[in-house]
Amino acid sequence: MTTHTAPIEKELVSVIIPTYNRSGLIVDCIASVLEQTYQNIEVLVVDNLSNDSTISEIKKIPDPRLRIIVEPRRGASIARNTGIMNSTGTILAFLDSDDLWLPQKLSHQLKILSKQDRPSLIFSEYREFNSDRDNILEPRLSSMSLSIITMLTFKKFFLEVGLFNDSLKSGEFLEWYSRAIKLGFNSVTLPEIAALRRLHPGNSSSKRDAMDYLAACRSAIAGKKSS
Repeated sequence: MTTHTAPIEKELVSVIIPTYNRSGLIVDCIASVLEQTYQNIEVLVVDNLSNDSTISEIKKIPDPRLRIIVEPRRGASIARNTGIMNSTGTILAFLDSDDLWLPQKLSHQLKILSKQDRPSLIFSEYREFNSDRDNILEPRLSSMSLSIITMLTFKKFFLEVGLFNDSLKSGEFLEWYSRAIKLGFNSVTLPEIAALRRLHPGNSSSKRDAMDYLAACRSAIAGKKSS
């Protein structure tokens, strides 16, 4: 595997946000990225042919760092892969269109990433909250609570693992993570809350989604045990 030596403060971070019918949430989501204290970013929103006003809401945001890609609705895995392959940054980060980042998420994680001497995945803790944002729940601390919305890694390392498995409707991140661990990637969790994950009826899982998620969990656990 390759290593990386360029100054971290000059790296362009590509933030991938898949979305579908999130007109009431997408603006806050994007704003939480554009308002990061680390400003050298591009934001790629991959829309799955929303039939509400999601696209028009995004187009109201006057920031040249924001790009919109529209493609047929084929799921979050393919949307994320599309964003990755269209990104121009050297570092990748991901956010779901109903979730939020706290302002120093990128800057704090980049400092940790710069200190790693082998391919690494940088995570942070996160909190869950209800849609009204008045009910903030306890932080997720468990190692099995690793979330794609907090991950940061170099694009070239990500591609050494490969793209997300687009046959999974859920759990594609954990399946990808298990492959990374099997390849010897380092996994580091920043001990601070850097993201907020929204709980609402629209992100509940179907029975098929739950089965995919459980299969991915088993694969991730097996990967950690064998590493």
